[in-house]
Parts: sequence; C-alpha cells; structure tokens
Amino acid sequence: MKSRYFFKLFGNFFASGIGLLQQIILSRFLGPTLYGHWVFARAHFQGLFSGLELGTGTAFFTFASQSRDTYKKVAGFFCLVLATIALFTIFYVGGVNLFGGQNYFWPEIDASYMWFGLFLSFGIYLSTMAIRVTDASGQAKRVELVRGFVSAFSLAVILLFILCGFFSLKIATVILSLGYYAIAVFVFRFGHKALGGGTLDFSESTLADSSRKFFSYCGPLVVFSVLGALFTVADRWLLQKHGGSIQQGYFGFCQQLSAAIFLITGSMTPIFHKEASAAFFEKKIELVRKLFQVDLRRFFSITAFLAVMAAINAKEILLITAGKNFEAAGLIATLMFLYPIHQTYGQLSSTLLLANGRTKLYLWVGVVDGPVVQYHEVVALEALGDRCRLALGIPGNHLFLDRGVGVE
Repeated sequence: MKSRYFFKLFGNFFASGIGLLQQIILSRFLGPTLYGHWVFARAHFQGLFSGLELGTGTAFFTFASQSRDTYKKVAGFFCLVLATIALFTIFYVGGVNLFGGQNYFWPEIDASYMWFGLFLSFGIYLSTMAIRVTDASGQAKRVELVRGFVSAFSLAVILLFILCGFFSLKIATVILSLGYYAIAVFVFRFGHKALGGGTLDFSESTLADSSRKFFSYCGPLVVFSVLGALFTVADRWLLQKHGGSIQQGYFGFCQQLSAAIFLITGSMTPIFHKEASAAFFEKKIELVRKLFQVDLRRFFSITAFLAVMAAINAKEILLITAGKNFEAAGLIATLMFLYPIHQTYGQLSSTLLLANGRTKLYLWVGVVDGPVVQYHEVVALEALGDRCRLALGIPGNHLFLDRGVGVE
C-alpha cells in the first residue's frame, strides 16, 4: 500500500504539475475572459456528468475493488451507463442550441465553446473512470507513467502551437481532449487486463444482475447525485450570471492553484477506498479502524499546514503564476487555498462511508449540507460578489461525517 501510494503521489505531482503549467499558459495567453469561457464550459459538463451517473461511478469502483469476479460482472453494465451519459449530453447541447436557450443556460458563452467544452469534459470523465479501473486492480505505477507521458506531450504540442503563432482556445481544447482520450484508452486496457481481461459480458442475465446490484448500492445516492449536480451547475451559473466570464476565470484559476495542495490527500483517496472496500468485504474492521484513525489525522495535518502557508502568500503566488491580469483575484486565491482543509477531511471520511456501503448516511450529509450553503451563496453573490462565495462554501459537514463512518 505504501509503495503504491508514494508512486501515485509522485505521478500525481508530475501530472498535476504539467496540468498546472497548462493552466498558467492558458490563463496568460487567453486572459481572464476567454479563460473564464473555458472554465465555465468544463465545470458545467463535469457537474452534469456527476449527476447523470447517479453514483454508479463510485459503485463501480467499490465493486471492482472487492474481487475480479465482481468486476467482470459489473463492467459491461457500467459501459452502457457511460454510453447513455454521452448521448444525453450531446442531445442536451443540441437541444439548447436548437431552441435558442444559449443566453439563459450559458450566459455570455458562445455555443461553439460549449461543444468544445463537452468534448474535453467527457474526455476528462472517461480518463477518470479508466483510472478507477486501474486503481481497483492495483496498477497505479503503470497508470502514472502513462498520465505523465501524455500530459508532457500535450504541453509540448501546446507550446509548439504558441511558438508558431497558431494558438487559440479551441486548439488548446482539442489538444488537451485528445490527451485525455488517449489516457482513457491505454489506462483502461492496463486495468482491464489486470482484473482478468476478456470480452465484456453484455448478456441479459448478467446485465439484470448488475442492475440490481447497482440499484441496491446507488439507490440512496440518486437523490444526492442529482442535488449535487444541480448545486454544482447552479454555482457556476450564478457566478457567470452575476460576475461574468472574468470572475469565472478568476475563480477557476484559483481553484486550480488550490488543487495542488490537495494532491497529497487526493493521491491517497483511491488507494484508501480500495483497501477499505476490501477490508469491509472481508470483515477486517480493525484494519479499517487503523486506516481511518492514522491516515486521516496525518493527511489533515499536512494539508492544513500547506494550505495556511499558501493562503498567507496568495497574492505573490498569483502574481508569479498568472501575471497582472489576475491581480484582482488575490482575495479569491486566499480563500481557495483554505478549501483543501475542509476537502481533505470530507473526502477521506465520506470515502469510508462509500466503501462500507453506507450510502444513506452519505445522502443525508449532502442533503442537509447542500441547500443551506446554496441559499447563502445566492445572498452573498447578490451582496458582495464571488469573493465571499468560497468562504460560505466551506461548511461543517465533517461534523456529520465523523459520527458515522462505520468503524465504531
């Protein structure tokens, strides 16, 4: 477990470092407005995907982590889920364009940017699902090599286009999208082979059995997924409607910077989920208790230290990375750097709930927490703008989580 974690941590640092360089290049060469278009389109569709999957992505990873036989039974069904999500979003964008709803659903955003955003976002989503397969199979090392190589190659191509004077938002989106689709294909092949390989089973009996298995696990998550997607989409829509693309660009770039702090915990999460799922499946509660008590405190402390240090120097970090065009986003950056503190506690705690199948408790945490935060965000955006958004968006949902994670 330790070797897989450190290799994944190193791989995440490398791939995320390349990704951060990509974001810095995009923000500097596009400016806040065009960068805001790109951020809004990507966040909009990622929110839709998280709602449309209805928790099946988490269920798939949990089942695949338990055993190879379980993976073979559920993989075909989950592929159909992915195909359904892709078709739905294509019809959604086409329908909004056909009936002239662009200005309402995507304020200030041209429809062509949304099509490119859909292409990129689905590539990101597919690559994330493929990486879950390899995480479930314990093939983290090969995955990180592929991710690092593809990310570095995409960055090199973007720099080449800049030097040749042909750089644009759409060109950058296509380059990054192809990179994510390449990661999805290669990574899935590694994980699928490690979990037994073979042709996916789409027989009627297997699909029926898998659907019952997914329904049992995802039933409580359906409401949570739909509400979560609505809150995510509404977050960005409110910011776009009241702040415009410039404020969207500020927020999006600061969010990318804060994500670097979460790398340490983010690298641990899929491994933690896999180990906890297998331990719960084998009734090894003592092992789960040890994982939770030791790892949670350790990673929370490290993240808190890094987050506070970054928040203190937020303006300097922003000036070095994005330049003077983003100088007005200093306060946003300060708040965003504090976000990983909350994210670390919530991520590992909720992962334990999902690994144990306690989706009803997970649902109630989200249902109680989400609407309260959303209401105050609306009031805050009207009164003070997006600068106070994140401060109100760091609620105390961990007060619920640490009372029912399933290791009592």
